[in-house]
Amino acid sequence: MHAGRIRRFVILSSVFTFAPLAGAQIGTQQAEVIEISVDTGVHANPFSVSDVVAEQIVDFGDVAWFRLIFDDVSLSPGSYLRITSLADGAVQHLDAQSIADSGNTSAYFNGSLAKIELIAGPNTQGNVVRGGSAQVSAPPLPAPESICDGVDERVVDDADGFARMVALNLSGPCSATIVTEEGCMFSAGHCVNILGIAQFNVPLSSQFGFMQHPPPSDQYFVNQSSIVDSSPDVIGNDYASFSCFPNSETNLTVVEAEGIFYPMVAQIPPDGTTLRITGFGAVLGGGPTDNAQQTDTGLLVDANESQNRVDHTVDTTGGSSGSGIIIEATGEFLGIHTHGGCNVSPFFNSGTLFTHPDLQPGVICCDTGPPILQQPQSTTACAGGSTSFSIEIDSENPTYQWFFNGFAIPNATGPTFAINIVTAGAAGNYTCLVGDPCPTLSETATLTVDPPPTILVQPQSLDGCIGSPAELSITLDGEGPFTYQWRLNNVDIPGANGPTLTIDPISKESFGVYRCVVGDDCGVGNSNAAILSPADPFEIVGQPLDTQASMGGSIFLAVGILGNDVSYQWRREGTLIPGETGSFLFLSDAQCGDAGQYDVIVSNVCMEETSLAATVIVTGCAGLGAGDGDGDNDIDIYDFRSFFDCVTGPTGQADPECAVFDFDNDNDVDLTDYAEFEIAFTG
Repeated sequence: MHAGRIRRFVILSSVFTFAPLAGAQIGTQQAEVIEISVDTGVHANPFSVSDVVAEQIVDFGDVAWFRLIFDDVSLSPGSYLRITSLADGAVQHLDAQSIADSGNTSAYFNGSLAKIELIAGPNTQGNVVRGGSAQVSAPPLPAPESICDGVDERVVDDADGFARMVALNLSGPCSATIVTEEGCMFSAGHCVNILGIAQFNVPLSSQFGFMQHPPPSDQYFVNQSSIVDSSPDVIGNDYASFSCFPNSETNLTVVEAEGIFYPMVAQIPPDGTTLRITGFGAVLGGGPTDNAQQTDTGLLVDANESQNRVDHTVDTTGGSSGSGIIIEATGEFLGIHTHGGCNVSPFFNSGTLFTHPDLQPGVICCDTGPPILQQPQSTTACAGGSTSFSIEIDSENPTYQWFFNGFAIPNATGPTFAINIVTAGAAGNYTCLVGDPCPTLSETATLTVDPPPTILVQPQSLDGCIGSPAELSITLDGEGPFTYQWRLNNVDIPGANGPTLTIDPISKESFGVYRCVVGDDCGVGNSNAAILSPADPFEIVGQPLDTQASMGGSIFLAVGILGNDVSYQWRREGTLIPGETGSFLFLSDAQCGDAGQYDVIVSNVCMEETSLAATVIVTGCAGLGAGDGDGDNDIDIYDFRSFFDCVTGPTGQADPECAVFDFDNDNDVDLTDYAEFEIAFTG
């Protein structure tokens, strides 16, 4: 059994201090984590084309570069996150798979401003991105050098196949080299915590030595489950092998994109062989070449197969750890540079020789994980219900670890992962990392959670009248189809199976408490109670009474009702009187035109009744010349005699010539008219 460690997960930390071994050459670029606020909200896209549903600009302050760290990402199939640096326009697209590959992080971007866009795929829902922090640049520290002849002879280089390694716990960088046709890469074991992203085609740093990053199309997330590394990390036993996921922008592997790899040499060459190391070491004093790609040649001092150690005189500095030691003449891989020593006796640098048993095919990169016979399947489950995901592999000694949205689920280490009670928070992407012992990551299975039906509009209580119709209704939110069952006093109403219940006509048995039981495939629920009550009847118990008023006086009429919730409308001579809608009528400053027949219409939801008519007399309205029987414009003794000649008694009909004495216009000259005559008498 080999001594290497197979790394199954990496826990990200916000603590970025790292103490390398004596002579180990990790770079001294620094970083810090700052809190940010990114929250797109949860979005659906009901349309047949993709749509930008959320956008946010994030300002990181005075920094040279940044990398985003998301707390929660859920992307339906066809949805993705688009991140753009507003400094140089570099763009990265992350879908559910690539965001899981990255551990809910982005690539590295230059500048201090980012635009984050959430693009929802056609006919999708539940898309959300929430972020809590970002890794940003901090001033680099001076780096130790290991210059073998006193003069740093490294030069800037753009050869393919060499990567700068960076990670969230950056106290680096380190270097790495593509070694196999399948894309397996080698670096130093003491760099294992820096193996987060492999960057190719790295640009020069800023004038102050801050790293500058290539576009996301040249950055590859390391498959953390593929890492095999050494323990303890000492010269001759200091190595890490790993592979990378395809690029999030191009979907190319590192070999497809770089077009080269450096195969391991078949036998140890003689001492004195010219070697080349290409890496990303620091430069004393910083500047544009600091941790940019540089190369130098030197000589093989010794290759000790028994110790799996190689010594050489190629110039290296902090950040060179993990660089491939390449035979200049053949381009073959001889070992991994890990330690500097040219600045101290015996004045050579060192690394791990290719002969180490854990650098051999079948061990490196864990690229021979067990085949998956049955992938986990996407499913839809009801909130409050249960569901499960399963995987089947071809292995005698399998291991399993289930992940939710890229994060390991505690104790989910079997071929089936069951969710006994499904909640809305369980919606998302599930994968399983299987091993034997090298791991294979499954395809992504998405869980969609359907809630039980939600009542948007409850049925409302109302009053009804026997013989009249009534209607109750309910409105639901959800996909449906829905079921309905209306109930009266907790008893099902036969045939009442729709969103609206019509009661026509209302009978005595119709009154009571109504509810609607609603349901769909995800459960049932009860509406609020709606009470149908009989409307109160009423009775007119006090009719308006006849009354009279003198001109300029007041008129008062009233009606007495036994009952509640009634309305009133007074009329004169059958015509509605605007605004007179109370139980009494009061008119001030009575005029002749106010005389007549008055009644009131009383009603509620069930009935309407009109009162008896009341006669209103306005005295002093007999007309011009009232009481002047002889027409001499003087009501005197002669008119007095004429008045009594016209008196007809209580049942008589006045002669037309006597109308002048009919003060109250009742077609009858009687004692009532005499009272008015006395007032008008002038003598």
